[in-house]
Amino acid sequence: MAITHIHAVARDPKTGDLLLATHEGLFRHGNGDLLQTGPVIDLMGFAVAPDGTYYASGHPGAGVDLPQPVGLITSTDSGRTWRVASRGGESDFHALTSGPTSVVGFDGTLRSTTDGANWTTRTIAAAPAPWPRHRKPEHCSPPPKPGSSTAPMTAPPGSPWPHPRRPCSPHGPTSKPS
Repeated sequence: MAITHIHAVARDPKTGDLLLATHEGLFRHGNGDLLQTGPVIDLMGFAVAPDGTYYASGHPGAGVDLPQPVGLITSTDSGRTWRVASRGGESDFHALTSGPTSVVGFDGTLRSTTDGANWTTRTIAAAPAPWPRHRKPEHCSPPPKPGSSTAPMTAPPGSPWPHPRRPCSPHGPTSKPS
């Protein structure tokens, strides 16, 4: 199976193996080999706690008996099997991190848990905005000059952007639009 997209990279604290959380599931790199571990789950968020517990979120592959989305799932056997800890069918955490006493995830809302089941909503001083749906016109830049090797990003037809054909930079304003 080919890996098409990697969402997270971590190290297993017990074995030192490199872990790749992908659209095709969890892969382990150790002893020079890259091997898939466990069922096919589109792992959108992934973290490993200091005690070796794996935390993940995403979408089950075909024939995998997990809810859609999986919510917060855990593995205590290095990713061979997973169980739903909480928010199954509710949350698709695209960002996860863990420490010795808690897990923090972002599913559109920043949340934290100390037991894997009960979540506390956290505030974000500057809430993230999805890109490009909420791009402002001042973030748009003029097309590159003739002979430039930079290809501009443009909005698809029907885009909700204020100027659907104006090239935009994902890094913010590079110059004022004309």
